[in-house]
Amino acid sequence: TVNARDTVHKGMIQSVLWSLIFGFVLILVMVLAIPDLKAAAGEGWASFFNLYSRVILGSWVGKLMLIGVIIANFLCALAAMTSTSRMVYAFARDGGLPFSNLLGSVSKQHRTPNAAIWATFVACSILVVITTPLNAFAALSTGCAMYLYLSYGMPVIAGLFAEGKTWTTYGKFRLGGLSKVFAVIV
Repeated sequence: TVNARDTVHKGMIQSVLWSLIFGFVLILVMVLAIPDLKAAAGEGWASFFNLYSRVILGSWVGKLMLIGVIIANFLCALAAMTSTSRMVYAFARDGGLPFSNLLGSVSKQHRTPNAAIWATFVACSILVVITTPLNAFAALSTGCAMYLYLSYGMPVIAGLFAEGKTWTTYGKFRLGGLSKVFAVIV
């Protein structure tokens, strides 16, 4: 990332904003596509699945959309695992995790933190094995959510304890006294 100290916060705010906009549009489109709102209310959450399977999935566009959803879920899981493995490496490199010598090392051949990547893969695989009996989508979405929140939560928690002590140099974007409040809320 070029000039990360001054640009990362802008990317984070933009990602939340665009997710909010597109998520709202998606929900709005799904609700507007429901032919009978009273019948859908009686079905509960299953109404979205029933709408998709009855109306959309039967067409070639629906099947193409389903492939797109599967690819998007795979990429989401891959991004979450990548983010988590990088966070594991960074914390281990700084001595903040057990087995720091191993997890904080970089392969001379590939110039990547192989141990952190494999540790993340093994942890994710165990999570998938545990949750797969629920169903495949639950396993995939659980893995994505868990590792995304872990990779986001690790620096937030570390910052909560380090702010004002070992962390005294800040970038341009700063919440000031509210930073600890937001860290606890998150």
